[in-house]
Amino acid sequence: MKIEGAACAFLTACFSIGVMTAQTVPTSPVTVTVNTNSHGYAIPIDFSGLSFERGTLSSGNAGASGYIFSPSNSQVVTLFQNLGIKNLRVGGGSVDDESVVGTGSDGYLGIDNLFGFSKASGANVIYTVRLLNPSSKPIPNLMSEDAAAAGYVWSNYKANLVNFAIGNEPDFFSYHTVDPLIFQTLPGRANAGTAFPSYLADWTNFANAIEAAAPGSTFSGPDSGSYNGTIDYNGVPWTISFANAENGLGTITDVTQHLYVGGSPGTITSQQAIDNMLSPGWVKSTELTAEPEGSPTSSTYTPYPWIYTNGLAAIAQDNLPYRLTESDDFLTGINGASNGYASALWTLDYMQWWAQHGAAGVNFHNKQWIFTDTVTPGNLVSGACSPAPCANYQTAPKGYGLKAFDLGGHGYVEPVTISNADNVNLTAYAVGEGQDLYVTVINKTHSSTNDVTTAALTIQPSGFTAASAAWMALSNGNPGNAATTTGTTLGGAAIANNAPWFGEWTPLNPSTGGGVTLTVPSASAAVIHIRAASNYGGPVQINQNGALDVFALDPSGNVWHDTQVSADVPASAASNWSGWTELPGVTATGGPAVVKNWNATLEIFVPASNGDVWHNGQSTPGGVWNGWVDMGAGSAGITALRAANNADGSLSVFGVGTNGDVWTARESAPEVGWSAWSDLSGAQIQPGFAVGQDLDGLLEIFGIDGNGQPWQNAQNNSGGWVGWTQMPTDAPAFKNADLLPWFATARNLDGRLAVFAAGSRSHVWLFTQATPGGAMGEPQDLGGMPIDAGFVAGQNADGTLALFATQKQGGGNGNSPQASQIYAVAQLTPGGLWGAWVPLGMMPLGSDLAVGNTQDGRVQAFGIGSNGDVWSSWQLTPLGGQPPIPLWNPWSDLGNANGSNLCFCQTSAP
Repeated sequence: MKIEGAACAFLTACFSIGVMTAQTVPTSPVTVTVNTNSHGYAIPIDFSGLSFERGTLSSGNAGASGYIFSPSNSQVVTLFQNLGIKNLRVGGGSVDDESVVGTGSDGYLGIDNLFGFSKASGANVIYTVRLLNPSSKPIPNLMSEDAAAAGYVWSNYKANLVNFAIGNEPDFFSYHTVDPLIFQTLPGRANAGTAFPSYLADWTNFANAIEAAAPGSTFSGPDSGSYNGTIDYNGVPWTISFANAENGLGTITDVTQHLYVGGSPGTITSQQAIDNMLSPGWVKSTELTAEPEGSPTSSTYTPYPWIYTNGLAAIAQDNLPYRLTESDDFLTGINGASNGYASALWTLDYMQWWAQHGAAGVNFHNKQWIFTDTVTPGNLVSGACSPAPCANYQTAPKGYGLKAFDLGGHGYVEPVTISNADNVNLTAYAVGEGQDLYVTVINKTHSSTNDVTTAALTIQPSGFTAASAAWMALSNGNPGNAATTTGTTLGGAAIANNAPWFGEWTPLNPSTGGGVTLTVPSASAAVIHIRAASNYGGPVQINQNGALDVFALDPSGNVWHDTQVSADVPASAASNWSGWTELPGVTATGGPAVVKNWNATLEIFVPASNGDVWHNGQSTPGGVWNGWVDMGAGSAGITALRAANNADGSLSVFGVGTNGDVWTARESAPEVGWSAWSDLSGAQIQPGFAVGQDLDGLLEIFGIDGNGQPWQNAQNNSGGWVGWTQMPTDAPAFKNADLLPWFATARNLDGRLAVFAAGSRSHVWLFTQATPGGAMGEPQDLGGMPIDAGFVAGQNADGTLALFATQKQGGGNGNSPQASQIYAVAQLTPGGLWGAWVPLGMMPLGSDLAVGNTQDGRVQAFGIGSNGDVWSSWQLTPLGGQPPIPLWNPWSDLGNANGSNLCFCQTSAP
């Protein structure tokens, strides 16, 4: 960050605000319609970012004890994890003032600590090197020093590097008055843009030197500081000029621009700043004008649509990614506004707006220590840490906006139409992937603008036949008052620096078509998660683009997967699959557990031949795989794996240990870090247990002990477990049921979990929660049907649940496997009565079954044939209720792994 013509100093402001008391808050209807059939821009998984100064690479910077960015700084590591920060830009104005890292007495320790922090936190780095070389104090070997530092980063840390940047805000006039290699062809501040050709030549020389030291590296630039149209080259802003010059060369992965929307704030008060941050003008205006709410007339701002239309849109149209690498509400910020609750609402709105307009990401600048900072020490006094050193790092309210975006900002941008007859100051955005839809609504009405209004919100997604839904509130607990500086929560929980965030989802009751209604109070926001009727588990998952992915093992324990060519193919025949591809690097000894990360990448877990659990994940949604990672000796002997999402989007994985207990490990935060394995002792659970998720996001485990008795365990709202309790077994018909060691689970549309079990005496049993997340009811008999362990639960597009199972048909020998009949039974109405068992065809299948839903909602079943191939059948159209045979396709052979038999291995080893 660089300020020209203004002092870099703290601004103090006092404010008072009238809070509505004893008044009736008006309510206005707002309808948000989402077209889920129209996928737009795919939001990058590292969209959420922070930006810091070069000084953070020096020990003791800004009062810190040691290096701020260090894997040992657990508080900042945890905050980055909890906020969902995936991109860390290091540079800022100080990069062109300080020496090159590696030339001081501490050598490359700053880089080592930075990238150690990167690996621990999950945030990859944009690493900036110095460009400015003033004649008054020249660095004779600046280019070679930069290249050496870049080469060191590339040789040691390329896996955690986004790209290299060179210099900071080179378009400003001050940059052109000190470095003889960057000069204007016309004099004066008004002609600052004429320095672009010399800058580009100098930048190119530095880039070439870095590329020689770090072959294959990529770059971002130019990190332009001007955003109000005052600096251009031949009428074209520097950012676009740079993009035009570099387009097609293949070395630029981000075109970068800085933006402080409110500019230099001058003398505005905190109340005026809040009114501006939440004003419709910042989001909608297309002109550079005075601040919209009560500001001095000399203060102007840069509306998002203006800079997008007059610069960044052209970059996007050329298919170049653009990123706001340094951004905030105001330069230096306003006390009580930039560091208050209003900044949480502004941040969420700002990020969603830019995601909807194709940005590659936003990095909020964290210049130590000013009012706009996201991460700050808890012992700040007048901008300095007292007593020294800095300690107890915290997130400002802005971090809650970042986390709210992390919850609802992964997938494809989807178009929304807002019906808002009363013109409530409100914005709404939608992001979808596979069969999940996230709608974010920010009610920006507040008391100081005298427009406090509760939004009676209706969300209607097209393309959904039925769905389940839940929502999470961003709030300060004081509707209508946007001026608080404490009390911000997300999902009812604070974001801590020493523990995972444990916000909870609140269940909703969607209509038949997936529509939901809720109220969004004044000065608050809501993230709503709507999921089309579906159920995935075991070896089947759905990619972000809606294509199914199926995973299996060959007899040697090699892991293979096959992916639909396109989610839009109306029928999933063998010719519409990409073919079996190996995920090499591990020898599995048991079936895979596959789950989707919150960022829409897939993750697979297997028990391996060395006795440990291993996992592998996609680097991007539907993209290449990162490679197998051993989860350590703590996982030794754990098999029969299951995996699921926690409420915050992180993963939990479960398995049965050698002592017969269920063991679990949990990510520290979504897509980063793992806890040690812990023993959920108290019941000896057999392989074949199931994991379900309540609508509030909490997980439950259901298992059967060695005596055939059913047990359950549930997460509490602090991430722990309440302990094992026996499931109801008092139903007279259930006495002596002698359950097989296998459970399957699915969730009714109303949120009640359903758990299926089978007895050795030819009865199938259903346990159902009495209320969503509540106690489990007595088992219901689904009729006499002698099915095998390995049955699976699915959900039809209308929300009705279905159970699929095999039944051995007699005969068979070592050369001719015993044939199986495939049976299914389904609810007649969502959450209602069950029909009769019906056959889905005779196939020479084992009991290894799997089901999932295609993107349009059709249930698709998978099994293993006598030839060792994977076979599949699917509904001709999305349907519900009983599954009549005519509405299912014949079984289709999806092949095998280069001649090797395959198995899902859910009930047996490969």
